[in-house]
Amino acid sequence: MEQHICVYNINLKRTCEKLLLAARAIVAIENPADVSVISSRNTGQRAVLKFAAVTGATPIAGCFSPGIFTNQIQEAFREPRLPVVTDPRADH
Repeated sequence: MEQHICVYNINLKRTCEKLLLAARAIVAIENPADVSVISSRNTGQRAVLKFAAVTGATPIAGCFSPGIFTNQIQEAFREPRLPVVTDPRADH
């Protein structure tokens, strides 16, 4: 049996293109409060709070309540034009 060696190749050109695309989408929103930045993992919460402080976006760091974007009866209901989610696998 062969030993498996994990080698990850990151294409920096493609990564830069994707970041520029995301930046253009965020800049296209007139009101920065209409951008919601979400992270439930501890490793992403600090980045979300810093990003929101710099850009004026609405941060959701920590536990994400189900229905916050869909249930209008909920007190914390929000209707963002652009949700930015970091590591969406954490909330499944």
